[in-house]
Amino acid sequence: RKTILLISTVYLLGSALEAASGVVPRPASPLERSSIGLCLLLAGRAVCGVASGSSTVVVPMYLGEISPPHLRGALGTCFQLTCCTG
Repeated sequence: RKTILLISTVYLLGSALEAASGVVPRPASPLERSSIGLCLLLAGRAVCGVASGSSTVVVPMYLGEISPPHLRGALGTCFQLTCCTG
């Protein structure tokens, strides 16, 4: 449970980096602004990707631990199905 909260914090950090890419202060040259914004956007996407991979590993384990034995397979399958179909 604490791991899922930690992953949520990583998602929050990544989304903050992505949001900050649009509000970079205006420097002297337009090329400099776009490169800073692009770097922030790419860093945010990388952080969110790490969080997404982590949650794909941790959430099925958590579901397997808290679910009753007769529902474990169904909950694991439903999680994988929603990951694949979006």
